[in-house]
Amino acid sequence: MAVNYATLQIQVASLLQLLRKREAAIIHARDASSSDFDRRRLTQTNGFSTSDDDQAKVLTALTNYFDARDVQAKIASYVTLRAAIEDSTSGLGLILKEDLNAPASDVASAWIDYAYDTSLTTGQIAILERTGLFGLLRRQMELDAQFVEPHDVEFDPLVAYEDNVGELVEFDESAESHTPSGVVVLECTDDTVDNPRFRVSIDLDRPLPDGREILNGDNDLQAEQYWEDGETGMTMLYRRPGLALPTETLDEGGIFSAVSIATPSERDGNKGLFYERTTRQSTGPTWLIEFFADAAFTRRRGRATSNTAVGTETFTTTLNGGTALTYTFDRAAAAVENPAANDTSSATWDIVTPRIGDRWTRVVVNLDLGQYGREARQAWRGSFPTTGATKWTDANVDRIAVT
Repeated sequence: MAVNYATLQIQVASLLQLLRKREAAIIHARDASSSDFDRRRLTQTNGFSTSDDDQAKVLTALTNYFDARDVQAKIASYVTLRAAIEDSTSGLGLILKEDLNAPASDVASAWIDYAYDTSLTTGQIAILERTGLFGLLRRQMELDAQFVEPHDVEFDPLVAYEDNVGELVEFDESAESHTPSGVVVLECTDDTVDNPRFRVSIDLDRPLPDGREILNGDNDLQAEQYWEDGETGMTMLYRRPGLALPTETLDEGGIFSAVSIATPSERDGNKGLFYERTTRQSTGPTWLIEFFADAAFTRRRGRATSNTAVGTETFTTTLNGGTALTYTFDRAAAAVENPAANDTSSATWDIVTPRIGDRWTRVVVNLDLGQYGREARQAWRGSFPTTGATKWTDANVDRIAVT
């Protein structure tokens, strides 16, 4: 059976409007940021006074009622209605199941869920497919070039906690319409130098109608790898700046320049510290360049050699564990620092890799430019397509004033 989008968009809009009405009731009972909200009505001019014992008792009792009973009851009403809408035997789920000829796997799945590509060995996280009846609707809408008004989601700069040991910078990010406004939190949970990982969450500006105040990403994010997440709607890439520009903590004689590090390995250094020793040899190639995993030079991880020619030479040396160091070696500076055979000098670089417990935050703001996207975001961790040929009429979801 073909999808009748002329009727479906109205049906979806009316159900989202009903959910919004219940969300508004939650906000009125829970919040105090507007004079129209319930608890603010109690304290308006000439209202209940906190300086009168009986009036203060009434004010406290009613406020406690809102918190302990009324808000929870309204949240339960919202959740119950949402479940009724999703129901595949009597709700919108039934229509989608029939009209989209839904596979049994989508019917059995949550309303919206995400299958991630687990074949990627690099640490990249990518959404392979959106499942469930809402996921199926999105897939069909994409095939039929149906879409809704896109949102504009903006990210503020990344802010590091002052006690952090490591460094991290944002490189790329994007977000779908269901990404809520709040504070994105990244916390390092695995500081293995090869692939440090981070727990990603959003502390929401305002609780969702179902009561959730924090959204946790479905998977951990790995540095230097793209991370796509269905639960939060975000796609992000963060990098360690110390790879392209490691901190030079020592370079006796100023022998090295243009140092960069790729594919760092836990085995090749001391938590991101890499140690080098240059030796002037009496025979063979003049310069022996050795790399170690410790400051005592007992765990050698790689080597290179250079002849007596003047000028500079650029190397890429791959260490035993896979770390690739690219650097320019200044033979003239080495000769000044090490004039005689068996003289040595050393250098040390630190990629300042994140450590367990390091945290970063950044503010994310959803400007809510589309009504379909906004109301769906409050209900579900998924979005309608936002590009295509036929656009759903956003005014269908205009909010209903309740008087």
